[in-house]
Amino acid sequence: MPRGGTAATEAAQRYNTLPAGHPQGYQDCFNAFVADVYAARAGARPDGLPGFEDGLRAARLTEAVLVAAARGTWVTVG
Repeated sequence: MPRGGTAATEAAQRYNTLPAGHPQGYQDCFNAFVADVYAARAGARPDGLPGFEDGLRAARLTEAVLVAAARGTWVTVG
């Protein structure tokens, strides 16, 4: 489905900040993330905003990567 098309959901439409045909890149994603953070600080619950569990998972994955690199083996992530 083309970005900005009429078939896009209402939730997806809010991320379409440029006219169709223009690439949506890093800056657009960063702007959308910052807008969600500000909305969350104001009391909203934006869909997809990372929470504590997401940060904990990222920390566990990072730890496993470091251990795997030091050992030179695969590491199971709990």
